[in-house]
Amino acid sequence: GEAWNFGPSEDENINVESLIKSLRQYWNELDYKLCSQEGYHEETFLNLDCSKARNRLMWKPVFNIDKSLEMTANWYRSYYEHGEVITEQQLKYYVQQAREQKLLWTK
Repeated sequence: GEAWNFGPSEDENINVESLIKSLRQYWNELDYKLCSQEGYHEETFLNLDCSKARNRLMWKPVFNIDKSLEMTANWYRSYYEHGEVITEQQLKYYVQQAREQKLLWTK
């Protein structure tokens, strides 16, 4: 087995605070608190190296960062506010969008 990273395009990476603020566009009830970095492992800027997936699998993201955050917020909101798991619905939508983009893995 090997580790693989799948994430946004390099030009769409954002810092952690911007990510949380963007999530709030899709889920107003999301609450967060900024803390000093002392004693915390996470960095202010997280970055996934997806080059292995791009080069070896010819993979690319289906969604841009905004759509990815919208889908993530919708999943959590659906679960926490209604007790509904919408994973299957979202996966079907993801595959549909990938097919419309004619991504290699959808053939």
